[in-house]
Amino acid sequence: MTTQESTLDATITAFRNGITSMGIQRATAVIDDWLTTLQASGRTEFMQISDDLTDLRDMLVNGELDGERIGPLLSSLGSSTGQAAGQAPADVKPKLEQLGQMLTRAASQLGGH
Repeated sequence: MTTQESTLDATITAFRNGITSMGIQRATAVIDDWLTTLQASGRTEFMQISDDLTDLRDMLVNGELDGERIGPLLSSLGSSTGQAAGQAPADVKPKLEQLGQMLTRAASQLGGH
């Protein structure tokens, strides 16, 4: 299993368990893993995802746990992840689609779009 697949599986599991059950330290570690993976890809089309993840990480680290601010970020991440799934290799495409849907659902629960 690649690092990307491992990070993807860990993220999906976290969403299944409820995003608030992860804890801030674990959430920031997962975000850091994603940022590393996205940077290593060298693909500029992932810039919006990286920017949103950085903003989310900053909010979590600074204790800014406001659903009205986090919800729109999760919505943007859900949309961007869904778009990325369309260009993903067949072995990770279904998981990326699932993650995009999970992010969008979490956003709506927190007041995102």
